Amino acid sequence: MGTSSGFLDFLKEKNFIHPLSPREVQQLRESVHTVNCSSCGASIDLPNNSACPFCKSPITMLDLNEQRQMLEQLKQAAEPKSVDPTLPLILALAKAHTEQLFREHDDDWWQDARSSGDLVQAGRNAVARWLANSFVK
Repeated sequence: MGTSSGFLDFLKEKNFIHPLSPREVQQLRESVHTVNCSSCGASIDLPNNSACPFCKSPITMLDLNEQRQMLEQLKQAAEPKSVDPTLPLILALAKAHTEQLFREHDDDWWQDARSSGDLVQAGRNAVARWLANSFVK
């Protein structure tokens, strides 16, 4: 029971299942007399109740339109996207610019990063040097 309840909560969270509006409950009453509660499984007499009389859960339904919309979004996301042919050049320029910024302010940072392979420690060393130089002046 815990697994199906968790799955039901997942479906509700993703808007695949939603509580029925009063108009939807009325439409359901016209064609169906009883339904089972999606939370506890009890029978709900629709002419007399709009929620489960035992656990008080509202009547919910599986929204197929929401599922169709989600599938359409997933199909669109899966379609191949064109890659900007200038992307390698843009990335190379950004890398060169970043390297230049680091060289201007701290040649030792780049050496620390290359020799130790520890970017965090190289960053700490760079901050310590920056602080030391800031307070010396």
